[in-house]
Amino acid sequence: MRTIWIIMFLLVPMSALPGPWLRPDGEGFMSVDSIGSVGRNQGDLWLYNGLFLEYGLSDRTTIGLTGGMDHLGDGSVTTYLRRALPINRAGWIASGDLGIGTSFSLDQTTSQPSEPHLRLGVSIGRGGLWGNPGTWFALDSYALFEKRDKPMVKAEATLGHRTDSNWLWMVQLIAEIHQDDDPITTFAPSVAIPLKRKSHLQIGAMLSDEGEGRFGLKAALWRSF
Repeated sequence: MRTIWIIMFLLVPMSALPGPWLRPDGEGFMSVDSIGSVGRNQGDLWLYNGLFLEYGLSDRTTIGLTGGMDHLGDGSVTTYLRRALPINRAGWIASGDLGIGTSFSLDQTTSQPSEPHLRLGVSIGRGGLWGNPGTWFALDSYALFEKRDKPMVKAEATLGHRTDSNWLWMVQLIAEIHQDDDPITTFAPSVAIPLKRKSHLQIGAMLSDEGEGRFGLKAALWRSF
């Protein structure tokens, strides 16, 4: 179960545009993704399917749900509330979120019980970098608390650019610490290609130093509604 937690926690912000920006009142967003990764030396293939949903209750409040499951039947689901936060820096915005959820396993042979968790997050970001309205930077941080384990902490920096033709290019650097293990760092570039009807196809890669190193590819379908 530990492996699914590490990789799923890393993947949370990769399922959608990261940062503190809330969904507008009455608007929603959905992402469905599939990710495969393999260890550099071990050759162990790992597959994951995820779902990400957000909906704007108001211009200052967004609710969301994120979850997924790997090919072994281990997974997690978290529902959360995100609110805008005050920030005393011109051009910057901030938000915080509070979430609750649980891990689970569909493998009847495992003795690993479901484990409820609490998630706290803070994000800051800024658009219009270098005088370009389509370029943004965001810094996201999360802490996930379980009853039996020490908190899992993650920070992610994202630099993105939206072109005039609505293509999105992103580069993400993610750092994560779980209990007393060594920190895990992941580099994740991706591109989101515009489709019809407010949709994008995201294609990306992941390069992580977990263990002997892991490499992964992902594909995701985004849809605004």
